[in-house]
Amino acid sequence: MSSPRCSFPLGNGRLIQVKEWQGELRVDIREWEGDVPTKKGISLNPMQFKNFLNGMSSAIEPVMKNKRAEQDEKFHLGAGVYITDNPCVDIRKYRMNPPNKDESLPTKKGICLRPTEYDTLINLAVRSKIFYPNSRTKFRVT
Repeated sequence: MSSPRCSFPLGNGRLIQVKEWQGELRVDIREWEGDVPTKKGISLNPMQFKNFLNGMSSAIEPVMKNKRAEQDEKFHLGAGVYITDNPCVDIRKYRMNPPNKDESLPTKKGICLRPTEYDTLINLAVRSKIFYPNSRTKFRVT
């Protein structure tokens, strides 16, 4: 495993990292216990992270305003990864339910960000522009 290009704490033992995994650049949002990453987290490719940045306001704004949506709304990031906004910002992989092909079910792969962790992520990703995918979905780390 290669060392991360950049790593920033979100709080509560959670980190966001930009790193290369099996020859592909990934944004890893994960909970850590000491110096060891846990299974609790999600790894996004550059396009998924770009979709996350582009869709933040429409998908997550109700959570930040402490409004509970009338129904569970999902924002698709690509490759079966969705953001839901009840009761926290949940970034999670979903799988199709075979009997009901229209319905997808959440898997264990993902992480639920508390409002303070989400605020930290937004400050890092948008306001500070620490990492931002360019038009070719490759990452610049500034």
